[in-house]
Amino acid sequence: MTRLSALLVLAAPLACHHAKSTTTPESTGATPPPPVAGGDGAAGLDAELVAIAAKPGAAIKFKLRVDGSGAIVKQALYHSDAASIPAEVRSKAEQRWPGGTIVRYETELYADHGRVHEVDVTTAEGARCEIAIKADGAVLYEECQLAADALPAPVAAKVAALYPQGKVLEAETKRGEEVDELTIEIESGGQQFYLRIEPDGTVLGKLLRIPGVFEVPID
Repeated sequence: MTRLSALLVLAAPLACHHAKSTTTPESTGATPPPPVAGGDGAAGLDAELVAIAAKPGAAIKFKLRVDGSGAIVKQALYHSDAASIPAEVRSKAEQRWPGGTIVRYETELYADHGRVHEVDVTTAEGARCEIAIKADGAVLYEECQLAADALPAPVAAKVAALYPQGKVLEAETKRGEEVDELTIEIESGGQQFYLRIEPDGTVLGKLLRIPGVFEVPID
């Protein structure tokens, strides 16, 4: 049995109050989106993620996100298995940031977007960025890390109001055709939180991160 660290990300009750409506596209990947089930334990983990995780030395971290009903909305495996990432996806990352160095990959499955591949790059200028590409080859979004002291003033004010004693662990810009927001990881009161927020300070989602263990069978 292979073990790796895992994060269960739970949506707080206020997480959907300002969420934007989205259209669910048809997934062209071989594996369908996870079942949108309630908290009855019927929804399983994605077989492709499990297969990659079982490869020796490939898995880094697994993340599972659920909504208030317990339905799985996102599964993500952070890994180093380049062979599992389509060549055209890696090529797009190299074209987007010429001279950069690929650091790791993420294979994801969203309830609304289907299969998504992410390539994490350290750019030639030293920035840390990611590109997320759907199964049909369309770019879903780009993310780039942002220093805690470089947050837009409305965002910094909202973070301080929500977590007065909190510490920003990581902040990223997230931009695409249908998205323009920041994602912020915060430590406060001995717990970790994940905040989705617009540049004007509007909160899109507030989630609690719970550490765990993900076990997969191996030969």
